[in-house]
Amino acid sequence: MTEQTYALSAEAADFYESTFVPALFGEWARRLVEAAGVRPGERVLDVACGTGIVARTAADRAGTTVGVDRSDAMLAVARRIRPDLRWEPGDAHALPFGDRAFDVALSQAALMFFADRVAALREMGRVAGRVAVQVPGRLSHSAGYRVFTEAVPEHAELIGAYFAAGDPDELAGWLEQAGLRVDRFDSWVGATRAPSIDAFVTGELLPLGVTANERITAACRAAMAGFVGIGGSVAVPIEAHLVVATPAR
Repeated sequence: MTEQTYALSAEAADFYESTFVPALFGEWARRLVEAAGVRPGERVLDVACGTGIVARTAADRAGTTVGVDRSDAMLAVARRIRPDLRWEPGDAHALPFGDRAFDVALSQAALMFFADRVAALREMGRVAGRVAVQVPGRLSHSAGYRVFTEAVPEHAELIGAYFAAGDPDELAGWLEQAGLRVDRFDSWVGATRAPSIDAFVTGELLPLGVTANERITAACRAAMAGFVGIGGSVAVPIEAHLVVATPAR
């Protein structure tokens, strides 16, 4: 799977904003912006911004906020929600900005999909004085997703791509190779929330191009019953890593 897999259609971009942001990425964005120490007046870049939840969150406290993404569909949603912010097309491997154009570069739930993770991190360190990255952690430490993957083994490789940047040592190594010094490395277990198991399964599989048929949803209902709460809502545990770094030079 590559960074081009997600949200190449308007429908997929709308789905991302309406489903993934309230389920998980809204909370993650708040954590990321807080950990990065974004301050009033600072220039912030959101790399692979998607529909812009990190940029929108940062804009509440920053001076200038810019979002960059390869997907025109994602950027269209971002512009519709916050037309007052700057949204630019661009590739994380070759950011269309000058050296130190920003004080902070943020990136959430994207690094695992980059073709060259070290190159993308190096670019963030080139354009900004601080870099903060947040990614899903290890599948083995994400109980809900581990059970989900076991329930649909035919799609295990696709689901596993979410966790491709989840090894802490490997992640730290990429940052070092990119010329970045790790100042903070946090790991924790949160949860993806959905109104039902069926809604969770549909939300996770649709961006992968997989239809959640009755056989799949039945298998997940049985396997994931332990994550169901009051009213049938679910909270599916997922590990996350959040790293704040600065250019070593």
